[in-house]
Amino acid sequence: MLVEWEFRKVIQFFAFLGFKYGLKTGLSPIATWYFTGVFLTNCHTCYYGSNNATAFGCTPPCIEEYLSREEREF
Repeated sequence: MLVEWEFRKVIQFFAFLGFKYGLKTGLSPIATWYFTGVFLTNCHTCYYGSNNATAFGCTPPCIEEYLSREEREF
């Protein structure tokens, strides 16, 4: 359920990604658009938080940490 919130958030910010009849495989770069939408949504989450972060009691990374290309240990 919580994962669906994040998918919904991408579609809320980029409504055209949820319009299945307008996205034609081979005629438009669908994957590039979707990954760009997810990336920008993640950047928004770094600044403003998300329902998932609140539900799990954690904070999203700062934008500098998210955009850095350093290896992270989990």
